[in-house]
Amino acid sequence: MILTFIETENGLIKKSSFTAASYCYELKEKFNYAVIGVISNKIEETETNKLNDFGISKLYKVDNGCQNQFDSISRCIADIVKKESVKIIILSDTYNSKYILPMLTANLNYSSISNAIEVPKSISPFLIKRNAFSGKAFENAECTDQNIIISVNTSIYKSKYNNNNNNNFEIVNYNTQYNNDIDFEIVDVQKETNKINLRDAEIVVSGGRGLKGPENWKM
Repeated sequence: MILTFIETENGLIKKSSFTAASYCYELKEKFNYAVIGVISNKIEETETNKLNDFGISKLYKVDNGCQNQFDSISRCIADIVKKESVKIIILSDTYNSKYILPMLTANLNYSSISNAIEVPKSISPFLIKRNAFSGKAFENAECTDQNIIISVNTSIYKSKYNNNNNNNFEIVNYNTQYNNDIDFEIVDVQKETNKINLRDAEIVVSGGRGLKGPENWKM
């Protein structure tokens, strides 16, 4: 069984989560796994329907009591992992998932591999190609543990899924019993409106220092 954590913003699924779901779909097709999803924020119904393309069999919708509370979210995911006998957890490489990954690793005693750019070549042991040294090199990582968390480099991995899939999945409303242990409250979230997070950008154009100012970009 595979589990993926699906992130949303303003009710819409993040591009990075679609890429992680695509990674699950390819893994499912290659090794015949079932896939379940977990979502902790509000999601539009039209967005939920888009998950049909990724072969998800069940979607857990965690109540908003743990929205943006990483400790509570990680413990909810851990409970679902145990309930569903999940062997593989797939996360994207967003800031949220980077907070959650070490919590899940400690809670579940799972191994983890980050920056995966391909699905495993084998699963016993896991052989996964990942990028290293700030993206300047690639390596093949091996993990002999059968329980693993894989963080996908969504900037490099190329999505593969079936957009003609008529898969219908079960939706489970999951009521959390956890409250955040850290005594703080998020009162407001302010984001720059004129900039795009690189992790969510469709296209990223970069140049070397030799270009210097914008006047040297002829596009």
